[in-house]
Amino acid sequence: MKMTKDQIFTAFAIALLLFTSLIDFTTNSLLIFIAVILLMIGWYLRAK
Repeated sequence: MKMTKDQIFTAFAIALLLFTSLIDFTTNSLLIFIAVILLMIGWYLRAK
């Protein structure tokens, strides 16, 4: 089964959200979460 870039990106984002929801949302983890989201968006736009 071949996945498109959109499917890979969506699956990665969902996995990341599930992972971050398991840890306590301190200010530190929230900043890391935002940084990772920005990196993912940058990677996704480059991959297009």
